[in-house]
Amino acid sequence: MRGIANQTKSLKTDLIQDLLVNGNEIIIQVFPKFEPFISTSLLHNVVSITLRFLELQLPTGYYLGIIIGDNKTIKDLNLRYRGLDEITDVLSFSTIHQGQYYGVNPPKGESSMEFPNPAGTLEPVGEVLISYPKAKQQALKANIPVNQELITLLVHGTLHIFGFDHESKNDEETMVNKQSNILKELYQLEPGINQTQ
Repeated sequence: MRGIANQTKSLKTDLIQDLLVNGNEIIIQVFPKFEPFISTSLLHNVVSITLRFLELQLPTGYYLGIIIGDNKTIKDLNLRYRGLDEITDVLSFSTIHQGQYYGVNPPKGESSMEFPNPAGTLEPVGEVLISYPKAKQQALKANIPVNQELITLLVHGTLHIFGFDHESKNDEETMVNKQSNILKELYQLEPGINQTQ
């Protein structure tokens, strides 16, 4: 899938730069209005555990970005880069695996990936964007804590970054199995996931 390019660069002014960078180079950015409801340390742990489960390590000098945003941003990016004029819960933009464009006229001249690198020092592996309002809506409908829905979406989006998909029945089965196994491990290692938000 094409990167979020200049549109995400312009989002930087709307974000509190809550950057969490360690040996894994996981960077988390949260829109200010959702910051009181988000535990960046929990999200960081979820990505770390997912990568460990997949037996993956990010190469030195690369990062995986996580953005918790709003419906408008997700809808705009979904239309621009996937051709779908709708709000979705999670989007993944990977520099490793190209996603599918579903619209009629794919964007032209945007073949290069351009992400909002922190201080321009790191290269992106990809970014996972989650709509907090959509996650909250889905959690209420399923009668589960919002944290639990966010974690599921984050695992799902991270799997997409590294090439897992659900375009075919076999691919979907593989991805669902991976996601279920990762979530089981997460619930054992992170009991706080099920706290209500």
